[in-house]
Amino acid sequence: MLWIINDPASSDNCEAEAISIFANYYLFNKDDVISSLEYTLEDMQKEKHLSEYLHKKKYELYERFLATVKKSDLPDLLPENWRCYEYEFVGNGIVLKITKVEEIGFSDDELDTITVTELKELIFESCEYVSVEEFAQIHSVKEKTVMQWINKGKLKNAKLEGDRWLIPSIEEKPKKERIFSDYYLKAELHLDEFPYVQFSDSIDIRELATENPLCQCILRNYSTGFHEEVIMTKKEAERLEYLLIASGKAKNMGYMY
Repeated sequence: MLWIINDPASSDNCEAEAISIFANYYLFNKDDVISSLEYTLEDMQKEKHLSEYLHKKKYELYERFLATVKKSDLPDLLPENWRCYEYEFVGNGIVLKITKVEEIGFSDDELDTITVTELKELIFESCEYVSVEEFAQIHSVKEKTVMQWINKGKLKNAKLEGDRWLIPSIEEKPKKERIFSDYYLKAELHLDEFPYVQFSDSIDIRELATENPLCQCILRNYSTGFHEEVIMTKKEAERLEYLLIASGKAKNMGYMY
Protein backbone atom coordinates (compact mmCIF):
# COMPACT_ATOMS: atom_id res chain seq x y z
CA MET A 1 0.00 0.00 0.00
CA LEU A 2 1.30 3.47 -0.91
CA TRP A 3 0.09 6.48 1.05
CA ILE A 4 0.87 9.84 -0.59
CA ILE A 5 0.63 12.80 1.75
CA ASN A 6 -1.97 15.45 0.77
CA ASP A 7 -3.06 13.42 -2.26
CA PRO A 8 -6.87 13.35 -2.53
CA ALA A 9 -6.60 10.09 -4.44
CA SER A 10 -5.09 8.29 -1.44
CA SER A 11 -7.64 6.28 0.51
CA ASP A 12 -8.63 7.85 3.84
CA ASN A 13 -8.90 4.35 5.27
CA CYS A 14 -5.13 3.95 5.00
CA GLU A 15 -4.07 7.16 6.73
CA ALA A 16 -4.35 5.89 10.32
CA GLU A 17 -2.37 2.77 9.46
CA ALA A 18 0.28 4.81 7.64
CA ILE A 19 0.65 7.16 10.63
CA SER A 20 0.94 4.20 13.02
CA ILE A 21 3.69 2.58 10.96
CA PHE A 22 5.52 5.91 10.55
CA ALA A 23 5.35 6.47 14.33
CA ASN A 24 6.95 3.07 14.98
CA TYR A 25 9.98 3.67 12.76
CA TYR A 26 11.06 7.29 13.23
CA LEU A 27 12.15 9.82 15.85
CA PHE A 28 9.76 12.48 17.15
CA ASN A 29 11.24 13.96 20.32
CA LYS A 30 14.49 14.54 22.16
CA ASP A 31 14.28 11.26 24.09
CA ASP A 32 13.83 9.35 20.82
CA VAL A 33 16.97 10.93 19.37
CA ILE A 34 19.01 10.31 22.52
CA SER A 35 17.92 6.66 22.74
CA SER A 36 18.77 6.10 19.08
CA LEU A 37 22.21 7.68 19.47
CA GLU A 38 22.96 5.62 22.56
CA TYR A 39 22.03 2.48 20.63
CA THR A 40 24.27 3.60 17.74
CA LEU A 41 27.21 4.06 20.14
CA GLU A 42 26.65 0.55 21.53
CA ASP A 43 26.54 -0.84 18.00
CA MET A 44 29.70 1.06 17.01
CA GLN A 45 31.64 -0.79 19.70
CA LYS A 46 31.19 -3.93 17.61
CA GLU A 47 32.57 -2.37 14.40
CA LYS A 48 35.46 -4.28 12.88
CA HIS A 49 36.02 -2.64 9.48
CA LEU A 50 37.69 0.57 10.75
CA SER A 51 41.24 0.99 12.01
CA GLU A 52 41.66 1.58 15.73
CA TYR A 53 42.42 5.27 15.10
CA LEU A 54 39.38 5.89 12.84
CA HIS A 55 37.10 3.96 15.16
CA LYS A 56 38.24 6.07 18.13
CA LYS A 57 37.77 9.37 16.27
CA LYS A 58 34.35 8.41 14.93
CA TYR A 59 33.18 7.19 18.33
CA GLU A 60 34.35 10.44 19.96
CA LEU A 61 32.44 12.42 17.32
CA TYR A 62 29.20 10.59 18.11
CA GLU A 63 29.79 11.14 21.84
CA ARG A 64 30.17 14.90 21.28
CA PHE A 65 27.07 14.93 19.08
CA LEU A 66 25.08 13.12 21.76
CA ALA A 67 26.26 15.60 24.41
CA THR A 68 25.17 18.50 22.17
CA VAL A 69 21.74 16.94 21.62
CA LYS A 70 21.29 16.46 25.38
CA LYS A 71 21.90 20.20 25.93
CA SER A 72 19.52 21.23 23.14
CA ASP A 73 15.84 22.12 23.33
CA LEU A 74 14.07 19.98 20.74
CA PRO A 75 10.28 20.35 20.45
CA ASP A 76 8.08 17.27 20.24
CA LEU A 77 6.84 16.46 16.74
CA LEU A 78 3.54 14.74 15.93
CA PRO A 79 3.55 11.78 13.51
CA GLU A 80 0.23 12.94 12.05
CA ASN A 81 1.97 16.10 10.85
CA TRP A 82 4.41 13.89 8.89
CA ARG A 83 7.49 15.48 10.45
CA CYS A 84 10.33 13.64 12.18
CA TYR A 85 13.93 13.97 13.33
CA GLU A 86 16.76 12.25 11.48
CA TYR A 87 20.50 12.27 12.05
CA GLU A 88 23.24 11.02 9.79
CA PHE A 89 26.98 10.90 9.36
CA VAL A 90 27.96 13.08 6.40
CA GLY A 91 31.67 12.49 5.97
CA ASN A 92 32.92 15.48 7.96
CA GLY A 93 30.47 15.38 10.86
CA ILE A 94 26.98 14.46 12.02
CA VAL A 95 23.83 16.44 11.27
CA LEU A 96 20.43 16.41 12.97
CA LYS A 97 17.58 17.67 10.82
CA ILE A 98 13.81 17.79 10.58
CA THR A 99 12.42 16.00 7.55
CA LYS A 100 8.97 15.84 5.99
CA VAL A 101 7.40 12.67 4.60
CA GLU A 102 6.05 12.89 1.05
CA GLU A 103 4.91 9.29 0.66
CA ILE A 104 5.10 6.04 2.56
CA GLY A 105 4.73 2.45 1.33
CA PHE A 106 3.80 -0.37 3.70
CA SER A 107 2.40 -3.89 3.88
CA ASP A 108 1.48 -6.21 6.75
CA ASP A 109 2.24 -3.49 9.30
CA GLU A 110 5.81 -3.18 7.97
CA LEU A 111 7.46 -0.15 6.36
CA ASP A 112 8.51 -0.89 2.77
CA THR A 113 9.50 2.49 1.31
CA ILE A 114 9.47 6.12 2.36
CA THR A 115 10.22 9.37 0.56
CA VAL A 116 11.26 12.39 2.63
CA THR A 117 12.44 15.93 2.01
CA GLU A 118 14.75 17.89 4.29
CA LEU A 119 13.13 20.89 5.98
CA LYS A 120 15.89 22.24 8.21
CA GLU A 121 19.27 21.32 9.65
CA LEU A 122 19.20 21.82 13.41
CA ILE A 123 22.53 20.62 14.79
CA PHE A 124 25.85 19.93 13.12
CA GLU A 125 28.79 18.46 14.99
CA SER A 126 31.98 18.71 12.96
CA CYS A 127 34.88 16.32 13.20
CA GLU A 128 38.47 17.45 13.65
CA TYR A 129 40.58 18.23 10.57
CA VAL A 130 44.19 17.24 9.97
CA SER A 131 46.89 18.41 7.57
CA VAL A 132 48.11 16.48 4.53
CA GLU A 133 51.20 15.51 6.50
CA GLU A 134 49.16 14.24 9.46
CA PHE A 135 46.76 12.33 7.20
CA ALA A 136 49.73 10.66 5.51
CA GLN A 137 51.12 9.61 8.89
CA ILE A 138 47.75 8.24 10.05
CA HIS A 139 47.45 6.02 6.99
CA SER A 140 51.16 5.18 6.61
CA VAL A 141 51.51 6.66 3.13
CA LYS A 142 53.59 9.45 1.58
CA GLU A 143 52.37 13.05 1.46
CA LYS A 144 52.71 12.84 -2.33
CA THR A 145 50.16 10.01 -2.33
CA VAL A 146 47.68 12.08 -0.29
CA MET A 147 48.05 14.99 -2.74
CA GLN A 148 47.41 12.59 -5.62
CA TRP A 149 44.20 11.49 -3.90
CA ILE A 150 43.16 15.13 -3.49
CA ASN A 151 43.97 16.03 -7.10
CA LYS A 152 41.86 13.09 -8.32
CA GLY A 153 38.90 14.03 -6.14
CA LYS A 154 39.29 10.92 -3.99
CA LEU A 155 39.13 12.69 -0.61
CA LYS A 156 35.64 14.11 -1.07
CA ASN A 157 35.40 15.83 2.31
CA ALA A 158 38.73 17.65 2.16
CA LYS A 159 38.62 21.45 2.20
CA LEU A 160 40.96 24.12 0.92
CA GLU A 161 41.81 26.96 3.30
CA GLY A 162 44.01 29.46 1.51
CA ASP A 163 46.69 27.29 -0.07
CA ARG A 164 46.47 24.58 2.59
CA TRP A 165 44.41 21.39 2.34
CA LEU A 166 42.71 20.04 5.46
CA ILE A 167 41.16 16.58 5.67
CA PRO A 168 38.59 15.20 8.16
CA SER A 169 40.34 13.06 10.76
CA ILE A 170 37.66 10.40 10.19
CA GLU A 171 38.13 10.26 6.41
CA GLU A 172 39.02 6.74 5.29
CA LYS A 173 41.81 5.94 2.87
CA PRO A 174 40.34 5.79 -0.66
CA LYS A 175 39.43 2.34 -1.92
CA LYS A 176 40.14 1.09 -5.42
CA GLU A 177 36.66 1.22 -6.90
CA ARG A 178 34.75 2.88 -9.71
CA ILE A 179 33.78 6.54 -9.37
CA PHE A 180 30.35 6.93 -7.80
CA SER A 181 29.81 10.49 -6.54
CA ASP A 182 26.90 12.79 -5.75
CA TYR A 183 27.28 16.51 -5.07
CA TYR A 184 24.85 19.22 -4.04
CA LEU A 185 25.87 22.79 -4.86
CA LYS A 186 25.25 25.16 -1.96
CA ALA A 187 25.73 28.22 -4.21
CA GLU A 188 26.03 28.99 -7.90
CA LEU A 189 29.39 27.88 -9.23
CA HIS A 190 31.12 28.95 -12.47
CA LEU A 191 33.83 26.64 -13.80
CA ASP A 192 35.36 27.65 -17.14
CA GLU A 193 36.39 24.06 -17.86
CA PHE A 194 32.87 22.76 -17.20
CA PRO A 195 30.38 25.51 -18.14
CA TYR A 196 27.25 23.37 -17.56
CA VAL A 197 27.99 23.43 -13.82
CA GLN A 198 26.73 27.03 -13.50
CA PHE A 199 23.19 25.87 -14.33
CA SER A 200 23.21 22.99 -11.86
CA ASP A 201 22.44 22.43 -8.20
CA SER A 202 23.01 18.66 -8.29
CA ILE A 203 25.84 16.72 -9.98
CA ASP A 204 26.08 12.92 -10.16
CA ILE A 205 29.20 11.26 -11.55
CA ARG A 206 29.24 7.56 -12.44
CA GLU A 207 32.11 5.56 -13.91
CA LEU A 208 30.76 3.36 -16.68
CA ALA A 209 31.65 -0.31 -17.05
CA THR A 210 33.41 0.11 -20.39
CA GLU A 211 36.73 -1.12 -21.78
CA ASN A 212 38.09 2.44 -21.85
CA PRO A 213 37.29 4.20 -18.54
CA LEU A 214 34.46 6.64 -19.22
CA CYS A 215 32.16 8.49 -16.83
CA GLN A 216 28.62 9.75 -17.09
CA CYS A 217 28.04 13.14 -15.50
CA ILE A 218 24.38 14.01 -14.81
CA LEU A 219 23.76 17.70 -14.09
CA ARG A 220 20.39 18.83 -12.74
CA ASN A 221 18.64 21.86 -11.35
CA TYR A 222 15.38 20.83 -9.73
CA SER A 223 14.01 24.37 -9.48
CA THR A 224 14.57 25.27 -13.15
CA GLY A 225 14.14 21.82 -14.68
CA PHE A 226 17.64 21.86 -16.18
CA HIS A 227 18.94 18.37 -17.03
CA GLU A 228 22.05 17.50 -18.99
CA GLU A 229 24.03 14.26 -19.34
CA VAL A 230 27.68 14.41 -20.39
CA ILE A 231 30.09 11.55 -21.15
CA MET A 232 33.67 12.32 -20.14
CA THR A 233 36.93 10.52 -19.59
CA LYS A 234 37.86 9.33 -16.12
CA LYS A 235 40.60 11.97 -16.01
CA GLU A 236 38.07 14.71 -16.83
CA ALA A 237 35.71 13.39 -14.16
CA GLU A 238 38.51 13.42 -11.57
CA ARG A 239 39.34 17.00 -12.58
CA LEU A 240 35.69 18.01 -12.17
CA GLU A 241 35.55 16.42 -8.73
CA TYR A 242 38.73 18.23 -7.69
CA LEU A 243 37.31 21.60 -8.78
CA LEU A 244 34.00 20.94 -7.01
CA ILE A 245 35.75 20.03 -3.76
CA ALA A 246 38.25 22.92 -4.00
CA SER A 247 35.43 25.44 -4.57
CA GLY A 248 34.01 24.88 -1.11
CA LYS A 249 30.53 25.21 -2.64
CA ALA A 250 29.86 21.52 -3.28
CA LYS A 251 28.55 19.24 -0.55
CA ASN A 252 29.40 15.58 -0.92
CA MET A 253 26.19 13.55 -0.60
CA GLY A 254 27.90 10.17 -0.27
CA TYR A 255 26.60 9.70 3.28
CA MET A 256 28.10 7.05 5.46
CA TYR A 257 26.91 5.13 8.54
